[in-house]
Amino acid sequence: MLEVNLAPRAIASLMQECDSDRILINYDTGNSAYWGYNPDEEIRTYGKQIGNIHIKDVTLKDYSVPLGHGEVNFDQIFGLLKRGGLSG
Repeated sequence: MLEVNLAPRAIASLMQECDSDRILINYDTGNSAYWGYNPDEEIRTYGKQIGNIHIKDVTLKDYSVPLGHGEVNFDQIFGLLKRGGLSG
């Protein structure tokens, strides 16, 4: 599993360079929100390569906060993941 703080297209490029179905992305909901990435773009760009999801909430001030008290739109992310065929 790779957990990186790169923009979606940079992650897609990295995964293309790796060219292996054994290397997957650890999608961190909090990191993505903290860095200002768009979940729709992320999941559309490399969603099929997500192998693990780290559920975390953040604010721009506090890197980690209790779930539901930060910037992460969990309903949006879970909906996108489900539509992308990811479950579990």
